[in-house]
Amino acid sequence: MPIRCTKHVYDPPEADDGCQLIVMRRYPRGVAKWRAHGFLPELAPTLPLVHWYHEQKNAIEAQWRTADPERFGTEIARFWRVYSRRYLSEMRRQRPLIEWLSALERDFGLTLTLLCACHDHRLCHRSLLADLTQTAPARSLHADDFALPIRFRCPFPLLSPSLPPCTILSARPTPREQRSGSPIGTDGRHSKSP
Repeated sequence: MPIRCTKHVYDPPEADDGCQLIVMRRYPRGVAKWRAHGFLPELAPTLPLVHWYHEQKNAIEAQWRTADPERFGTEIARFWRVYSRRYLSEMRRQRPLIEWLSALERDFGLTLTLLCACHDHRLCHRSLLADLTQTAPARSLHADDFALPIRFRCPFPLLSPSLPPCTILSARPTPREQRSGSPIGTDGRHSKSP
């Protein structure tokens, strides 16, 4: 199954999204906790890198987008190379988590949808993270791997009854979750709040 990185965090969920993971340093404002299966701030760039990213990208766009489109393309490509190098160096510390996601995708056939607030997925860390996850070395999952500090509300019990229960993002279930007993509807899609 593929790793999708083209969806914006505020896009409505779809049936073929699979496991939706928010990979932002801070939880996005206005997004209900039940909308995503997981929140992984560890896989987002650090706040100084996020600030640098926005400063540099905005400066390049202001200076070159309308003045010289050819130079704009060159500067954006140079900016992306520097940002990619910095982000990938930060992700070296998160190798076990990336391998864990890779194993979920590869071993269980789970479709992972990476969500972020960046509008252009081509210039977002999601594309780099998807490449990292797809190229992570093969590794089988063990029970100890589920002790990683991840905030999940994912349909993993559907995959195997032997997997430990996952931590729920929100301590308070929605009214519909209270009635049905599950945040996931019978058709496998997210249940919508009433």
